Amino acid sequence: MSELDRLRCQLRAVNIEYSAFVRRKKGEAVNARMAELRAERHVLMSLIAVEREAAAMERAIEHTISIPLRSALRREVAIRPTTCPLSVGLHVP
Repeated sequence: MSELDRLRCQLRAVNIEYSAFVRRKKGEAVNARMAELRAERHVLMSLIAVEREAAAMERAIEHTISIPLRSALRREVAIRPTTCPLSVGLHVP
């Protein structure tokens, strides 16, 4: 399970508990716990946003790196003579 999946599961559990408190809504202890849950929800949503941003950056970096690499491979293939077999261990002056 990825970090993002774990955070989503944790946020879902917090949201379920928060919704139960909203339906009951009695007493100071409930209000205190609801405040704690709101803070926890905020932290979890922030962490999820950070994880998503990191994943997007990673994909962008991979894409950016792969474009020049593919171009370089195409150039190398175009330069390599196709009529001469590659010989291992032979020195050609």
